[in-house]
Amino acid sequence: MSRVLISFENGVLRNAFGCLGAAIFLPIALIVKLIVSPFEKPIRRTPDEVAGHIRAMLDRTIWDENSEYDYDEFSCVPIADDQLESIARRACEAFELPSGPDRAALESLLAETEILARRPN
Repeated sequence: MSRVLISFENGVLRNAFGCLGAAIFLPIALIVKLIVSPFEKPIRRTPDEVAGHIRAMLDRTIWDENSEYDYDEFSCVPIADDQLESIARRACEAFELPSGPDRAALESLLAETEILARRPN
C-alpha cells in the first residue's frame, strides 16, 4: 500500500507540516553528507569487478533487480585504485548521456579494464 504524503485528501496543516519537515531535513542531510564525505573510505575493486559493471551497462542489465551489479553504488562510491576510479567515472559519464549510453566509449573502457585485469599483480 503506497501512502501519499502531500495530497488534496490530507488536511492543509498536515501538508504544511510535511513540507516544513522536508525543508528542514533536506539541508541538514546535505550538510552532514558534505562533512562526512571526505572521511569515506574508498572501496577496493578489482579490474574484473569494474569490467563486470561496464558489461552490465552495455547489455543494460545494470538496472535489473536480480543483477549482481548495483549502478548506484558503482557511480557513487569511490574506488581505491586511481586507474579503476578514472575508468569508472568515465564509464558513468558515457552511460548517463541524455541521448543514451555511448556504446563505443563503454566498449573502449571495457577493453582498457580488461588490459588492467591481465597485468601481473
